[in-house]
Amino acid sequence: MASATRMVLMHLPKNNPIDITFTDIQFTVDVGTLRKEKKQVLKGVSGRFNCGELTVIMGPSGAGKSTLLNILTGFERKGMNGEVKTSRVDDGDLLLNNDLRKKNNEGRTICRKESCYIMQDDQLCPLFTVLEIMMMAADLKLGYTLSYKSKLLVIEDILDSIGLSGSLHTRCGRLSGGQKKRLSIALELIDNPPIMFLDEPTTGLDSTSSHQCVSILKGLAKGGRTVVCTIHQPSASTYEMFDHVYIMAEGYCVYQGSSKNTIPYLQTIGLNCPQYHNPADFILEVVTGEYGNFTSQLKTAAIDNSWRTPPQITDSRSLLKRKSKNPGPTTLVLVNQPSEFNKLLVLIHRSLMQVYRDWVR
Repeated sequence: MASATRMVLMHLPKNNPIDITFTDIQFTVDVGTLRKEKKQVLKGVSGRFNCGELTVIMGPSGAGKSTLLNILTGFERKGMNGEVKTSRVDDGDLLLNNDLRKKNNEGRTICRKESCYIMQDDQLCPLFTVLEIMMMAADLKLGYTLSYKSKLLVIEDILDSIGLSGSLHTRCGRLSGGQKKRLSIALELIDNPPIMFLDEPTTGLDSTSSHQCVSILKGLAKGGRTVVCTIHQPSASTYEMFDHVYIMAEGYCVYQGSSKNTIPYLQTIGLNCPQYHNPADFILEVVTGEYGNFTSQLKTAAIDNSWRTPPQITDSRSLLKRKSKNPGPTTLVLVNQPSEFNKLLVLIHRSLMQVYRDWVR
């Protein structure tokens, strides 16, 4: 896994690096059935997620981090605990590379075509092997214009990069939690999306598996992608790996900058992190009010962008040129999307395999 930070996927379709900028995003939900009440979840948050950086959205429960992620990905937030919630984006701008602008409710779909969204729960069929489920995803995303050998090169390239090449013929039901999370990431890498969103990618994993998962995400970001994820309380070593930290509290952004600048940032408002204390734990303790209410001071100070380090963007195309000393098969450039009929055939074949194996089991 040491090579994850310099990950290069040679046989994937090329993508264009994309930066995400959002300004003054406000989000309101109507809670209740008969007597509806309005609740403002996001209160004018702004930020910028750069290509080539691993960005993490942190905050206590109810801070609005999952809501912000759902707005950026275009997903609607459904009601929980039996409550009826009608949600809407009241205002705000979303931009891709500063040239594509969508306002209000149109902002929900801004990133759908250019991104993938990996949910917290792994939706993997336990009856299929890693190779089989990857090949089905390749048939659905890359179509039949590519030969089986070309798709196999893509799959082997991805699995080797994320450390799953030894589990090629292992059924998904026998994979560990960390392996399942890596496989979920691998399935989305087949068509090489320039933007990747992940909701709690380290949930249910031990500290070692969590560190390996974050290492993979950091390597993907350095390969020329915009990687954004939500996370609760990472360890100190994992927290240092994040290029950009976006911390939320009470619907506001209270810090956006480098993970290494967290302690100096808190010192500007008179909060000193104890020695040998995890900075991630300390700043979450601050935003939850254990040392007093500093939300108003933090949201004002968070406007300053000087706390983030200059982005070290590595263009995926330059990486490909750098690796051209060891020439391999031609890199995939153009991919024709499969027709709906071809997708139907793949799904029918998948269903028949699943029914047969479930009956045998």
